[in-house]
Amino acid sequence: MAFHQNYSYLTDQLPPSLIQESWRRLTMKKRDPLTEIEAGNINLVIENFLKHEVERYNQKKERQHQYTKIRDDTNGIDHFIPLESAELTHQSTASSIEQDRQSPISSEISCVENTELHSSHTLQTHTKYLKKLRQDLISKINKENVLYLKNEREKLTNENVKYLETERKRLQFEYDCHFKEFSDASYKLKQKFEDRYKSKVSTMETQFYSTTNEYDKKIIDLTSSINRYKEDMQSLKKTNKATLEKINKLENKCRQLEDVVSAKDQKIISLNDKIISYYPRG
Repeated sequence: MAFHQNYSYLTDQLPPSLIQESWRRLTMKKRDPLTEIEAGNINLVIENFLKHEVERYNQKKERQHQYTKIRDDTNGIDHFIPLESAELTHQSTASSIEQDRQSPISSEISCVENTELHSSHTLQTHTKYLKKLRQDLISKINKENVLYLKNEREKLTNENVKYLETERKRLQFEYDCHFKEFSDASYKLKQKFEDRYKSKVSTMETQFYSTTNEYDKKIIDLTSSINRYKEDMQSLKKTNKATLEKINKLENKCRQLEDVVSAKDQKIISLNDKIISYYPRG
């Protein structure tokens, strides 16, 4: 249970009781207490706290040097009055003792006067002391508030920085996860569309090739039919030509036969005429 040796220049200015009290206040405070390991290390909060305790201790010593403690036996209360007032009180007490030695009556009168003077002076002194004490307390409270607000501001700033950093890391992690999911989904969708496109193209190519093959077959069949028809036409033309030649020959023969028949008819008619001439009717 000891502060870091770098703070020895502060702990040397404090008594052991205040050092123990400072250690206890740092490690046992209600809000954000420090562990013994943290309290034994270098920390800005510890340094500011020890500086504040040294300042308070020095102010307290200065006030103790400026005031002296007087105990009121009637009430059993300790009063703090300035040293000057204490010296005046001691002087008045000494003078009253001296006067008591000289005359009892004058000593009683002076004692009453000194008591009244002391009471009024004590009241004024207490008023001034309370006023100064109030100012000191206000100044001390203001300093403590400023220090507390500064520490709280630093603490809140650090907490905000840590919180913002944590939130940034969390949001970055979520963004990376969502981006990865989106990338995977996009890649899968792209692959799906590419597969569908390839399948569609393959189907269309197959249909096109099959249709082309059918058309090619039909064209080949039509071409062969046309060629066959051409051959048939040529053969028909040749056949028609031979037939025409035969018909012409037959027509010529028919003409010749008609001529022969006509000649024979003429001969028959002439023979008949001759026969009739030889054998007239009658």
